[in-house]
Amino acid sequence: MFLSQPHKKVLKLIKSGNYAYTDRANEGMIYLQSEGLIVVNHYFIEERGEDIYIPELTQKGKAVVDTLHEHRIELWAPVVLSSALSIAAIVISVIALLI
Repeated sequence: MFLSQPHKKVLKLIKSGNYAYTDRANEGMIYLQSEGLIVVNHYFIEERGEDIYIPELTQKGKAVVDTLHEHRIELWAPVVLSSALSIAAIVISVIALLI
């Protein structure tokens, strides 16, 4: 299973409950649905006279989103820590030069 960056963003939006679309032929949603990451619920809004599709994450989809979150933490924690140490070293060096 390959997830592009837009697919990952859409999965995160779906998890937060802030995603709906009106185009049934949405290729991104069709791909996520074929991978078993989402199920799509169909609703008809009578006032507007339009169809709306609201995706929900399956258990597999929730696991993928949680894994993406864990990988982000694993990637950024060392970067932030090493940057903070580098800045601290520069500050200490500047202070030592001034004294």
